[in-house]
Amino acid sequence: MRGRTSITVERLDAAIVDVAQLVVGDDRYMPLFERLLAERETLVKKQDTLSRAQAIVRQRLGQDCWSDIGGATPRTMPDRHEIASPSP
Repeated sequence: MRGRTSITVERLDAAIVDVAQLVVGDDRYMPLFERLLAERETLVKKQDTLSRAQAIVRQRLGQDCWSDIGGATPRTMPDRHEIASPSP
């Protein structure tokens, strides 16, 4: 059995280009093309959310001690307003 290859934005982009060429020749591939576009959007949103969480942790590190950054367990609860709109 083959090992799992991680899905990346770059791999999705390459697949989107390939399937776009198929769609131009035969619109039966349209659902696959739409699915790839949706998967790319979902992955980008997930990466953006992770980046935002990491930025919040980095910002908080400068202000408070955290007991275990690897597990993201804070010693103090962050202010809800800070989480909703952290400064860049």
